[in-house]
Formats: sequence, C-alpha cells, structure tokens
Amino acid sequence: MKFLFNLTLLLIVCCTTTQSQAQNYSLKPGRPVDLVNVFLGSSGDHGQMSPAASYPFGMLSIGPQTYPTTHMGYEHLAKKFTGFTHTRFEGVGCTGSGGLILIKPFLGKTASASNLIKSKEKASPGYYEVGFENDIIARLTVLGNAGKHLYDYPAGEKGVSVDLSHAFSNGFLAEEHQIKNNVLSGWIDAKTTCSVGKYRSYYYIELPQGISWQESGNHMLQATFSNKAQQIEVNVALSSVSIDAAKETINRNKFESLQKQNSVEWNTLLSRIAVEGNLENASLFYSLMYRTMQSPYMISEADGTYRSTKGELQKSKEPRYNGWAIWDNYRTQLPLLSIITPEKYSGMVSSLGDMYHSGKKDYATQNEPSNTVRTEHTIVVLLDAYRKGYKVDFKSIADSLRKEVNGLDYKAPDKALESSYDAWAMSEIYT
Repeated sequence: MKFLFNLTLLLIVCCTTTQSQAQNYSLKPGRPVDLVNVFLGSSGDHGQMSPAASYPFGMLSIGPQTYPTTHMGYEHLAKKFTGFTHTRFEGVGCTGSGGLILIKPFLGKTASASNLIKSKEKASPGYYEVGFENDIIARLTVLGNAGKHLYDYPAGEKGVSVDLSHAFSNGFLAEEHQIKNNVLSGWIDAKTTCSVGKYRSYYYIELPQGISWQESGNHMLQATFSNKAQQIEVNVALSSVSIDAAKETINRNKFESLQKQNSVEWNTLLSRIAVEGNLENASLFYSLMYRTMQSPYMISEADGTYRSTKGELQKSKEPRYNGWAIWDNYRTQLPLLSIITPEKYSGMVSSLGDMYHSGKKDYATQNEPSNTVRTEHTIVVLLDAYRKGYKVDFKSIADSLRKEVNGLDYKAPDKALESSYDAWAMSEIYT
C-alpha cells in the first residue's frame, strides 16, 4: 500500500525553501530509513523523543541515559552519561515513564569510580552508537523484544553495572531477580505514565561466560570481566508474560545481523508512503512518520500468549498490543496506522475490544502488561476501524460501551465537545 504525496502540498512538513533551491528526493532510488533523523526532538524536552534503538511497536527500546536528563532519559547536548535503559514511552506527558534496567559499562574496579563522557555519537532507526573519552565504545540494536549491547573496551579492568531500581519519574515499585552463572533474570514492577497504574516487565539478560557477580547496593549488581576481554556482548529480552518467555525471545545472532534486519523492517514500513520533493522536507516527513510507530507495543508472544489488563494469562491467534495514549492520538496517529499498517492494526483493534472485557478504565489499571497512559475515546477509534473494514465485535461489548458513554463528563466546554464526539460515535454504532 503506497500513497504518493507532493511534499510541497503537505502542510505538516511545509517550509519556505523551494525545490529549485534545494536537493530533491524520490523514493524510487532511495531508502526512507536512511532519511530518518532519530535525534529530532531529543533536546530540551521539545517533543520528548529519544535516539534509542527501537523496533516497530516493540516494548524494548535501548537508549542512552544522560545527566542532565529529560522525560525520555536523554538530552542531546549533555556530555555525561549514566548508562543505557531499556524502556520508554515517547511523546507522552507528565514527567515521562519507563527507563527500566540501567546498564553501565565501566573501567576499573567499580562503576561509581568510572565516568562516561561523550566524545562522539551516531544513530539511525534500530541502532545507536556512542564513544566515550575513556575509549569505551557502546553500540545498541534491537529486533522485536530482543536486543544487544556491544561494548568495546580498552585494556585493563572492566565490567558492567546493573541498576534494577532505575526508572523515570521515581516509577520503580519492586523487583525480584535471580543470578545463574552468566544470566540475570527477573521481573520489575513500575508505575505507568503519570503514576496512575502499575505494570510488570519480565526480563532475561545474558552476559559472557566466566564473569564475576557482586551486589553493589540496593537492587544493584556489578559484573566484571577478564582483563583480556576487548569486546563484550550483552543479550537482553523483555516479556509481559514470564521470565521463560523472555528467555525464549533472546536472540544470539550476530549484532550486525540484528541491526540489518531491523533496518529492513523499518524501511519496509516507512516505504508505505512515498514522497517526492525537497530532500529536507522528506527527511522531516520520514523522521516524524518513524515516531508514529513506536507504540502501542506488541505484548503477545510467538505462541499467542499474553496478559490482559487484569493480569490474566490469555491466548489469541492475533497479536495483542498495549501502551495506549488514545486521549491524545485517537484523531491523529491511530487513523494513520489504520491506513499504513493494516496487518498490524487489526490486532490493535482486537486489543482495544479486549480492554472492555477486562474492565477498561480511562487511565491505567494496576495490572497492565506494559507501560500505558489513557484510553478515552476508544469508542471513536473502534467506529473508525469498523467503517474501514476492520472486524469489531460491538455486540459483546455493548453494555461496557453504554456504561462508558453514560459516564461522560460535560462540565467544561472542552470536555463537553469531546464527550459529544463519543456520544455521537455511540449513536452511529447502535442505530
């Protein structure tokens, strides 16, 4: 499915530079993924975005943590790094959320005595690289809910520290972990965006053989490697289902293989919309399009197992998703996804229907399978999907929809307007 736009006519990427003054772009000989600027919106909280290595609709997003920091953990102008985290919810409000499992490479005997000062960095969709003044080089990539850290070290004592209590906005609640040889696994409970609900993430982290573990503080661990080791690979996987599911997700293929496949996946989705025109505008267009496919997150495993918003294990033939900000994007991002990613959107629509069976709330529940925000106006999304040909079982959720609409807030002018939209959608569905 491709749509051809002339960028000079697109208001979202309009600018004053004319095509005669700048280089032009056409999709036919090019790769949209190469035009994405992942640093866009990553300074001063202008957009609350991150250059983290991510995968389309994947829970795992491995990215840099800086000091000073922002909602997403990264400030582009900052030089000091504190490590790399594995989750984030891009573009949402309050003071950010995610930031689980902080891993920091270090030189010497302890992580606290080793500073990471940025000297260079580069990134693209699914890939992040940074070099530090102490000659450590870190590279990150992901594929689905599995990812890799690749660290190049200079000679001498070295290791990585792991902070299992790290989370944005003081979101950490609890954790349990186990260590067996070179493997660290467990679960972490954290607050959802705006600290309304709670979600649990299961993880499995695999380090090289022959490491030495030690406790370095509350919920903090340190692993040291042989002095002779020059390159260290850390495999990571997340799951909303179980530790065993995370273990099954671990990908031990070569770093370059994961990175290449990730790039192919991003390029395939970005190519769903073809643009022609000014190169700078094309770069902006694809950079913003890339951001529309960070969430919702796919939470089901390969066998269809997933957890509902009640925390119950269930199984589905279709992929299941969570991580919603529908109050913000029911009239923007989601209608776009319904057009450009129909093979994924079908599962998203079914996932929204599932929420009503599990006792949907406007904000998050206490048993979310992933980080999430708000789900007001879901009824509008379902109506739009139904009219576009997606399957929606309105009969089975009729009572829940009526209860939701009967409880709408009309007290303020803006609330009255938005509530009227939901009431209209209800009338369209059941008349």
